[in-house]
Formats: sequence, structure tokens, C-alpha cells
Amino acid sequence: MEKSILMALKKERIEFNESTLLNILVQINNMNLIFYKFYKDKNLLW
Repeated sequence: MEKSILMALKKERIEFNESTLLNILVQINNMNLIFYKFYKDKNLLW
């Protein structure tokens, strides 16, 4: 996922500034939290 975001940014030639980088990190972190919650719930079923 992270690689595809970086490749898209390179393709568009968007300059990295702090807010762009922060937004990407927040999006990745949100996905990780959703995945972690799903994984934790799955383990509770075992």
C-alpha cells in the first residue's frame, strides 16, 4: 500500500511538504488500526 502511494506521488511529481507527508502517514496509520482491530477480533473468536 505504501509503495503504491509513493509511486502515485512520483508519477504526479507532487512536491513533498510536511502536510502532504503527514496526511499520508495518517492514512496509513488509520488502515493499520482498522487491520489491527479486525485481526484482534478474529483472534478473540479462536
